[in-house]
Amino acid sequence: LPHHLDIFDLPSLSSDHHPFHLISVTTMQTSLGFSLLLLSTSFTTAMALKCWVNDEGGVPSLKEDPSFTFCIYFPLSSEDGQPRAAGTGPSIEDLRAVEKTFSQTSPLYGVLANCVLEKYSFHLINPALGSEPERLFRCYCQEDGCNRPSSFAHFLATQRGGTL
Repeated sequence: LPHHLDIFDLPSLSSDHHPFHLISVTTMQTSLGFSLLLLSTSFTTAMALKCWVNDEGGVPSLKEDPSFTFCIYFPLSSEDGQPRAAGTGPSIEDLRAVEKTFSQTSPLYGVLANCVLEKYSFHLINPALGSEPERLFRCYCQEDGCNRPSSFAHFLATQRGGTL
């Protein structure tokens, strides 16, 4: 293949090229895409995130799970007023907005944690769940152990942001 040929720009190939060149380029593109997919899968598996997770009794432990892409810190729990922790990933919930926030980086700027106050109107789906919307305040972070269930001040102080 000529050195200047962009393998991702197939429409730039004119009809006067030999069909073999088109097959070679397409095969290279498919092989490259498959290789990148395998590399991405291997990297994700090898880089499983470790998040603090509360068990059913409320006891926190550090858990490594390949499905975790973010750790979550809940400053206040409605049950007992204590902080809680969990891990989450795209197989657990829709994280597109969170991923977009964390992708906003430059050499001078990076997101260390993203805290959101959410309102859920579950009562509109099932009136048995009450008549008022529920509010949830949670923070997402993306480093091993970043969501240790402790005070909110401690959570903020321990966000390292090692990827900047």
